[in-house]
Order: sequence, then C-alpha cells, then structure tokens
Amino acid sequence: MINFSTIFGSDDFSITIGVIAGVVLIASFIPYIASILAGKTKPQRATWCIWSFLSILLLFSYYFSGGRTAIWVSIGAVVVFTAVALLSLRKKYGVGGWTKFDRGIIAGCGLCLFIWWISNSAITALTMAMLMDALGAIPTIKKIHHYPKQEDKWAWIIAFTAHTLNLMAVEQWDYAHAAYPLYLFLQVGLIMILVIHPMKKRARAAVAQA
Repeated sequence: MINFSTIFGSDDFSITIGVIAGVVLIASFIPYIASILAGKTKPQRATWCIWSFLSILLLFSYYFSGGRTAIWVSIGAVVVFTAVALLSLRKKYGVGGWTKFDRGIIAGCGLCLFIWWISNSAITALTMAMLMDALGAIPTIKKIHHYPKQEDKWAWIIAFTAHTLNLMAVEQWDYAHAAYPLYLFLQVGLIMILVIHPMKKRARAAVAQA
C-alpha cells in the first residue's frame, strides 16, 4: 500500500489527515443524529450498543498495538457511536431488541477483554474485537435489507469519506497499524452501498431486465 507520509516527506501529513478524518467522521453523524431526532432514521439498538462498547475496546487495543496517526477516527467513533447508542435506547428513536445472538456478541466482548488480560497482547485483543464488531453489524445489515429508508445515506457517504481519508493517515502498513483502519473502510463501505442501492432494489431491477 502507498505510504502518503513518505510521498509528502513528513509524518505531519499523516497526523493532519488523521485529524481531518476524525473531524469528518464526527461531522457525518450530524445529519444522522438530526435524522434520528426527526424520526426518519431508526438505529438498531443491539448494533449501536455493541459498536459503542467495542469502539472503546478497539480504541485502546489499537493504541496499545502502536497506532497513532490514524487513531483520530477511532476517537471520533467512540463519541458518535455512544451518542447514537444512547438515542437508540429510547423507545421513540431506536428499533429492535436483544436476541440470543446479540447477547452472545456482548459475551464475546467480555471474552476479548479476558483474552487481552491473560495474553497481554493488544494485537490479539484488536483482532478479536474486530471480529465481534463485524458480527455486531449483522443486525443493522439485516435491518437495512428490509428497511433501507430508515438509514440516512448522506451520513454513511460522509462517514465512508472519513474512513477513506483515514487510510491515508496510516503511518506504517503492517497489521498492527493498518488492520483496524482498513477494516472500518470495508465495513462502512459495505453499509454505504447497501443503503444507497438496497439489495431488494437490485433484485427487482434484475427481474425487470430478465
């Protein structure tokens, strides 16, 4: 992968881009939260509560794995995920409950902390937390499949822009530094695509062309 700090000759570039990415991520949730308050967007409670908890775990595990210049998006994620999670808990704003699957993800989060403690390996904790985070996204992906209009597309587009910028802030392309930013880029990109062009819409278009 391209190391942009090498191209521009200074680590200051990576730091600046990382900060900008973090600010853009927070800005992306302004329309998202406004849409929630207006009753248009309905966040899935389980996903956002899981993401809120995991964003904190991932922030610390990424930091202790050595990530620095690309950490600002992680900090922004803690802020916005917690805000959305708190809103989702209110009956008028959020949807969904806590299935056995959801409770299993929470148990998995506890397992991540336990393994981090016994292994004393931040990279191991980071890997497991990313896996739990991906599983935690499943309820929201299922909700988007059935109710794509309950998500604000511009919020996800701007968030994807933030994660794209964040890749440019990665100071070293090894697992410890790049895995988490790359994972977020792929995850948010997938959700953005599903929100913009839902699977059901694609299926109807395919039938119409047949």
